Amino acid sequence: MTHIDRTRRIALLTPLAVAVACAARAGGSSPQPDANVRMADASATADAAPSTSAIAHDLQRTRDALAIDFTGDADIDFVRAMIPMQQGAIAMARVARDYGDDPDVRKLAETIIAQRQTELDWLEGWLKDHDAP
Repeated sequence: MTHIDRTRRIALLTPLAVAVACAARAGGSSPQPDANVRMADASATADAAPSTSAIAHDLQRTRDALAIDFTGDADIDFVRAMIPMQQGAIAMARVARDYGDDPDVRKLAETIIAQRQTELDWLEGWLKDHDAP
């Protein structure tokens, strides 16, 4: 597998992995550490690393935005849940691009920004075309 293929696979599977993790957490089947505690831990290191604060903020915003009102329509619910996932991926990739030192990570971040923006535009267009709430 080439580096580009691996990068593309990671970029395409990341939102799915996050969605599955969030769905598992929403199910409440197992106790999870309090998200606010994790955010407090991130904030404690924010003075040393502004990128940590930015990523923690983006993760919390994504978590909050995932609290959608479900419609019972699988297509609408999927598209509406994916929008904050794409927005969060774009926001976190911008942090990596702006604060990161590794050229490969920064290149991946640029790829994620471009791909996720295309997907976000499609998702928002689909909702509009289908008069979905």
